[in-house]
Amino acid sequence: MDASAAWNGRPAVELLDEFLQPFHTENPPDDITHLIAINDGPLSAWLDEQKQESHLTQQIELALGLRDDVDRDPRLLFVDLNTRSLVGSIDRELGAIKTEFLEHLLKNMVADDGSRWTPCETCTAKERCQAWNSVKTLRDPSLGPLVRRRLARLLQAVHHRGEIHITARSLRSALIFGFFGTSECEDLHRNIAFEPRLYYDHFFEHSLENRQGDLLAELQSLDPALGSHPNVDRALLLEESPRQEEPRLHLRSMRRRCYFEWSEEQLNSYRATLDAVGLHKCCHLGDFASVWSLDEEMNRKLCASLCQGIARLEDLPEKAFNDSSLVPLKIAQRTPTETAFWVSKSLGKFELRVRLPNKENFVEILHTQLELTYSMSSGHLEKLSIGAELFELLMNISEGLQISDTLSDDVFANLAIFKQRLAQEDDRVLFAWSPVTQSVYRVSVALDDAGKRYFSKRWPIMSKKIVEEVLTARSTKAIWSASYKEALPIVPQDFSMGAVLLW
Repeated sequence: MDASAAWNGRPAVELLDEFLQPFHTENPPDDITHLIAINDGPLSAWLDEQKQESHLTQQIELALGLRDDVDRDPRLLFVDLNTRSLVGSIDRELGAIKTEFLEHLLKNMVADDGSRWTPCETCTAKERCQAWNSVKTLRDPSLGPLVRRRLARLLQAVHHRGEIHITARSLRSALIFGFFGTSECEDLHRNIAFEPRLYYDHFFEHSLENRQGDLLAELQSLDPALGSHPNVDRALLLEESPRQEEPRLHLRSMRRRCYFEWSEEQLNSYRATLDAVGLHKCCHLGDFASVWSLDEEMNRKLCASLCQGIARLEDLPEKAFNDSSLVPLKIAQRTPTETAFWVSKSLGKFELRVRLPNKENFVEILHTQLELTYSMSSGHLEKLSIGAELFELLMNISEGLQISDTLSDDVFANLAIFKQRLAQEDDRVLFAWSPVTQSVYRVSVALDDAGKRYFSKRWPIMSKKIVEEVLTARSTKAIWSASYKEALPIVPQDFSMGAVLLW
C-alpha cells in the first residue's frame, strides 16, 4: 500500500487507519501480511493523531528511536530507506565495502548485448562522442576497474559528508549525465567541429549546460581541479590539449582525468600520491571510511589524533602538550590575559566508534557520523558526533594546519558544548602558563593543618607581577594586601569554580 494515495473516493488517512487496524493488538491474525510504503513525516503525523497507546504505536515509537522500554516484535518489520546506501555498504565478514548496486548499474549501462552500442562501432563521429568514449573506458579490462573504483570513492565521499541522501533516481541521473551527457548523435553529425567534454569534466564542471540535481551540485565541492601539486601540474601542462583552450582550463580538465585514470605507479613517478589529484578537502576520507574496520591499536592512534586536533583548536603554549597521555582543553577567560589556563583530560578516557543504523534495518548501510566519547568520573558518557567535514578539519589541525576565523560556526557548535562539559567535570586542578617565566604551573586546592582550604603553594610568587600585567601597577598597588597573597588574575568563563575550589 502507498500511504499517500487515496483510492475509490476514500482519503489516504482513512485507508491507512483501516490498513493498520489489525496490528494494534499484540496478537494480530496469523494469516495476513500487509506491506506499506510511507514517509517518516506522514508516519509521525499519524502517530500523533492516535488517541490511545497500542502495541503498534509502541513498536513504531521504538523503530523511530522515541522509546527503548519495550521489546521489538519480530512479526513487525520496519525498514528505513533513509539510512540505505546505494554507493557502498559495509560487509563485516569480508572486511570491505561492497559496491554491488553501483557495479550492477554501470554494467547494465555499458553492457555489450549486441544491439545497444553496436551502431556506435561504425559511426563516423565516434572519436568525438562522449558516450562512446565512456563505454570504451568502462569496458577496458585495465582502465575500467580503476575508473569504477575512483567513481565509487567519489560517490561514497558524498554519502559520508551526509549533506544529501543519494536515491536510486538521483544516482542514475548523475551517472547518465556524467558518462553520456545530453548531446544527441545528430549534434555530432550536424557539426563536425563539435566536440563535447568527456566524462571527467561532466562530473565536476559547474558551467556545463543542462547540469542539475543535488548530487551533481555536491560533486562540484569535491572537484580535484580545486587542488594543486607542483610536480603533477607541471607535467600536465606540458601535455597537448585536445582542444584549443587556455592552460588554466586544460589543467582543470587534466587533473580530473588523473583522478579517475592515473594509477598509483603513475603518481609515484612524479613523487606524488592519490591526494595530489584527489578529491578536494578529502585527504583523510579513507581514515573516516575505515574506522569500523580498524584494530584497537589503529583506532587508538586515530582517536589520539582527533583529540590532538580538538586541543589545538585554541591557542595553547606548546608546553601544554608535553604529556602525550593528556588532552589539554583551554578555559576561556572573561578578561583577556597573556596567561593561558587549561584542564587536562586523560587520553585513555576517550573512545572513537562508528555510528551505524540498527543492524535489523535490513538495508545496505554506510556511516555518515563517527562518535567520540569521554567517560566521566561519574560513569556518564559524554558524546560528540563527528561528520566527515569536522573529521577532516581536526585531522588537519593535528598535523599543523592553522585555521582562520572565516570557518563556519556551525562546524564547531557541538564541539564547543562538548569541550565545555568536559572542562566543567569535577576536576580540582587547573594548569597555567605564565609568559613571564615561560613555565607551566599547577593550580589546585589543599588543606592546611587546621582543615582550611587554600591555594596550593605550587602557584609561583610571581602572581603579583602577573596581576600587575593585567590590572596595571597602579591598580594592583591599590588592592594588593596580605589577603591577596595567592590571587588568581583571571575569571574563568563558563567554568565552575566550585568544582575546582570546593567552596
